[in-house]
Amino acid sequence: MNGISFLDAFKFYKGSPGQVKAATWLNENLSDEQKAAFAILYREPPPPKPPEGKKEIYIYAKWSGKYDEFGLKIFGMYLMNGDTAVDKLPFCSGQSYAQDVVPPLSDTSGSMRPLPEGIYDLGAVDDIGYDPGASDGYGQWVYPLEPRAKIQRSLLRVHSDRNRSTSPGSAGCVTPYTVSQMFAFVGWTKQKNPPKYFVMDHGLGFLLEEQGFKAPNVGK
Repeated sequence: MNGISFLDAFKFYKGSPGQVKAATWLNENLSDEQKAAFAILYREPPPPKPPEGKKEIYIYAKWSGKYDEFGLKIFGMYLMNGDTAVDKLPFCSGQSYAQDVVPPLSDTSGSMRPLPEGIYDLGAVDDIGYDPGASDGYGQWVYPLEPRAKIQRSLLRVHSDRNRSTSPGSAGCVTPYTVSQMFAFVGWTKQKNPPKYFVMDHGLGFLLEEQGFKAPNVGK
């Protein structure tokens, strides 16, 4: 095979088992520089990376371990992109005299406890177009929360704690503390890929055992 270029040899013997014979000849006859050039020309391209799965955008909430000046638990809600928290807002829920939590299926209507543990579909915003001020407990924006589990609690929503100075907390709704924080929440829902559901986690085990949801590792 003297006088045959390494490229010609490869083309002539391409295919199995001829390719093996060509590779042997090339290995024995080419200089290191030629082998390097050959490797660049004929190496197999790396396999394409599998497409990255679409990450779910949702909101995950849990207690921070702290209370505010009115005796309400300070909860944190996280805007989640898959397993990564990309933003966070504080909120309160329920009344100060009813901050204990119970299994969601045991909670009763009108208990005034914080939002029960579970997954809630986040409905379309009711935007009245203006801020009615502190005389209104809801503010400009109200989002319905529809529980996926059959619980007794109803009329659960996300809205600002607009009358916080005179009546802090809620009847179980998710209430960001300030108008600016509520405005930031509205921004979450208006992005290109908005969150579709809200997860409340009190550490009772209901999420995993009954709804198959594994909590992300965020917060305390």
